[in-house]
Amino acid sequence: MKKVTESLYPTISLKTERFDNLIEKVRTPVKVKHCHLIDIGSSKAFFSIVVIAVTILGIVYIIDNQRETISQYKDNDLKYHYIKMQEQASEEDIYRLETKFEHSN
Repeated sequence: MKKVTESLYPTISLKTERFDNLIEKVRTPVKVKHCHLIDIGSSKAFFSIVVIAVTILGIVYIIDNQRETISQYKDNDLKYHYIKMQEQASEEDIYRLETKFEHSN
């Protein structure tokens, strides 16, 4: 019996050493390199880029159009308050007021 246990010691120590080496490998940190790639050849990526660009251009156009409309509303509001302050307005006064606002824009 003693011979059997003595013959197992080298194999047990070898297995223990391999197991320790395996544990050591698992505990060492591994660097993972992530690469993100946009391939224009891919139809999904190309379609997404086109949709985003068209959306941005549309939003810029809408914002610019709204800005002009708001500016016109402000001018009309000033004209209305000026006429209301004068309590009267002739055609000449309105024409003069319109030309002043046309030249200021």
